[in-house]
Amino acid sequence: MRQIDVKKIVGEVAARHGVLVEEGDPLMVALSANAVLLDALAQEMLDELRSVSAHLENVSVNLPGDASAALKEAAEYAASSVRRGLELDIEGAGLKARAIVDAVYRAQSRVAMWMWITVGLMVGTLLFGAGIIVGRLGW
Repeated sequence: MRQIDVKKIVGEVAARHGVLVEEGDPLMVALSANAVLLDALAQEMLDELRSVSAHLENVSVNLPGDASAALKEAAEYAASSVRRGLELDIEGAGLKARAIVDAVYRAQSRVAMWMWITVGLMVGTLLFGAGIIVGRLGW
């Protein structure tokens, strides 16, 4: 299993979205779990492909030349199809991860916006109240 470059992901999220995601963030845990799952599935598919390939090599020894060539071509086509399927799965997982990052960014943006609106209203109310008090006391 290959290592995930967490610092690269954190930097990329910060560069694209202006959001700081830390290594212990739940989003990073989800991405790590996703990577572990994809690696396990890819390894399982590669093991199965190797098993089928070894079996086909044993079968091709007993076949005439034309049948052996046709079988080899079919095996290569199947391998390329599996490879393309894996690429599409990995690309899809990347798109899902990007959607998760965008959703987290939007959720954080809304929370921050409402927090600053609340703080602004509270400060405005305090200033207004202080002005009334100062006006009544005649300072």
